[in-house]
Amino acid sequence: MKTRVIRTAVMMLVMMALFAAVFSYAVVDGEYYDTREEAAVALRDAMKHREKYVTVAIYEKVDEESIKTIIGDVFAMALEHTGKPKEGDYLKYQFAEYKGKAETDLHWGSPVVIIRYVIDYYTDKEQEKLTNEKVKEIIKTLDLKGKSDYRKIRAIHDYLCDNIDYDVEKSGDHKGGTEHTAYGALVEGEAVCQGYALSMYRLLLEAGVDCRIVDGEGTETNGLSSPHSWNIVSIGGVYFYVDTTWDDSSGSMDYFLRNRDDFETDHVISEEYGEAFVTEEYPVSQSGFPVDYDTPVKAIRKASKSLIKAFDSLEAA
Repeated sequence: MKTRVIRTAVMMLVMMALFAAVFSYAVVDGEYYDTREEAAVALRDAMKHREKYVTVAIYEKVDEESIKTIIGDVFAMALEHTGKPKEGDYLKYQFAEYKGKAETDLHWGSPVVIIRYVIDYYTDKEQEKLTNEKVKEIIKTLDLKGKSDYRKIRAIHDYLCDNIDYDVEKSGDHKGGTEHTAYGALVEGEAVCQGYALSMYRLLLEAGVDCRIVDGEGTETNGLSSPHSWNIVSIGGVYFYVDTTWDDSSGSMDYFLRNRDDFETDHVISEEYGEAFVTEEYPVSQSGFPVDYDTPVKAIRKASKSLIKAFDSLEAA
């Protein structure tokens, strides 16, 4: 009788081993997703929480060529512009680098791709918490509720120019730290162009105005060109260029709500964006905003109320 019981137990163990071999269960930190898009949403959420190690698994059968590109494809989807202040460009420009590894497996008989990411950020969770608190404080102080797009853009532009110091010592350091972030700009009060652009992006989206970050090269009056970042902002569905960094550095309004012809004489967009970005996806105005750029700054500020009224009437038309 004992022999039969032992044999039965052995047979059960053999069957369990065979079952496990056919329906292998990949042990991963993340969950299993039906599509790349769903996996990208999970990755995006993890990045918002500044998680360094992120694993996602996707129910998908891939060939040798596809597995080479899926790591970058999912990561790019996670960084797409959503219009939400803590996503899109806010994530894209606040991580230093990432590495990814993909492998195939079976999950209960279905093919899966497992992607493991290692991500390094310019800020940590605590710094982002402080940034969030500062953003709420700024939005409350500026009292933007119910104001037009122009009023919101102008108020945030002026706030950044008045409260951030350009970090000259870090201007050539493209692998630096918080000076490249909204935390550096808003909490520490020092930043390079990327920190200015990120702050503009974050605050405008919090205020309900669409905004993107653009990078490329800026050519200064001395003829020297260097990597640079700025914004495009929306007024009534039409986009304008804004370079808060250069306005702050020059103490002017020369780069506030500029049109394509004027702005692109000394700002060249990187190939990553291309011509279609500012002509079709986010059409930047061919005509200038109703501001006399040769007028002294003080005169512009005095005339701001009439300019606001004039543009508000255009918005309403």
